[in-house]
Amino acid sequence: MAHRPDGSPIRLGVHVIRGGSTGPTLYVHGGIHGDEYEGPEAILRLMSTLDPADIHGTLIGVPFVNPAALETGTRKGIYDQGDLNRFFPGKEIGYFSDLLCKLIIDEFVTRADYLIDIHSNGENLLHLPHVLYVDDENDAAAMSLELAKAYGTSLLHGGPAWPNVIRMEAVRRGIPAITPEIGGEGRMREGDVQINLRGVRNVMRRIGMLDGDYEQLPDSYTLIRSHHQGEYRNARTGGLLRSEVKLGDAVSEGQVLGRLVDPLGDVLEEVLAPQDGVVMGMRTKPHTLPGDWTYFVGRIVGTADKLNG
Repeated sequence: MAHRPDGSPIRLGVHVIRGGSTGPTLYVHGGIHGDEYEGPEAILRLMSTLDPADIHGTLIGVPFVNPAALETGTRKGIYDQGDLNRFFPGKEIGYFSDLLCKLIIDEFVTRADYLIDIHSNGENLLHLPHVLYVDDENDAAAMSLELAKAYGTSLLHGGPAWPNVIRMEAVRRGIPAITPEIGGEGRMREGDVQINLRGVRNVMRRIGMLDGDYEQLPDSYTLIRSHHQGEYRNARTGGLLRSEVKLGDAVSEGQVLGRLVDPLGDVLEEVLAPQDGVVMGMRTKPHTLPGDWTYFVGRIVGTADKLNG
C-alpha cells in the first residue's frame, strides 16, 4: 500500500475464504489500534480452522489492519501519530491515516455485506465485554443490533452515528456493522480470544454463512446508550490514579470514581461520575497524563430479549 523511506513495502496481511456455496460476504478486522491483540489472534485462529466447504459465502479477514500502529505496539500510527478510527472514510491525498482508511473502505468495506470491527482497550484500559452498534432508525442499524446480539455479550452499547468511525461509515453505506470491545491492558487473555471466536462464528450463523446452533448466547441483554463519548471522563491533570470503584459497579452522578495524586500523595483532581450508570471501563495503569481517558460510565436504558432467528 506504500513504502518506507528505506524502500521496504508497507503491507496488509489479508485472508480470504471463499465458501463452498453462495452466500453473503463478511469482512472482519482487528488491530485498528496497535496495542489491541485479542481480535487479531481470534481472526488468525478462525481463518486457519474454518473449512471452506462449510461456509456459505465469503469471509475476508484482516488481523492487523493498521500496520503503522502495529510497528510500535501503540494506539496511534508511527507515520502521522493519528488514531486511525478517527479518519474514516479517508482521502485520496492526505496523511498516511487518510490513505489507509480510504484503502480499507475501497478494498474491503465496499465488497462486504456485513462488517465486524474487533477492538479491545489497549495498553492502559479495561472494559466489561460489550458490543457497540448504531441505533439510528434505518435497516442497516436495525440489523446491526441483531449482529450485536449474536456476538454473545450480555452488554450491548448503542449510540448515534459518530463521524469518522468505520462502524458508522459502514452503516451509512447500508452495511450492518458492529464493534466488539473485548479485553484490554495490552494483553491477549485466552478467555477474551474465545469470546471473539464464538462471536464471529455466531454472527456467521445469524447471517446464514454457517449452519448449526449458536454458542453460549445470554438469555437477555442489557442495553447501554451513549452520546458522542460524553460518558468518558478525561483527566484534566496528570498524576497517579487511585481508583475508588471497580468494573461493573453501579455509580451515581457526581460520585468520586478515582483521585489523581502527585508523588507526595496530594490530591490534584477528583474524577467524578458524569451520570448515573455502570462502570463499563476504567484506566488500570496508574500513570496518567492530562487528557487521558480514566473511566467510562454507561447509562442503562433497557433490556432486549434473546436472539431469535
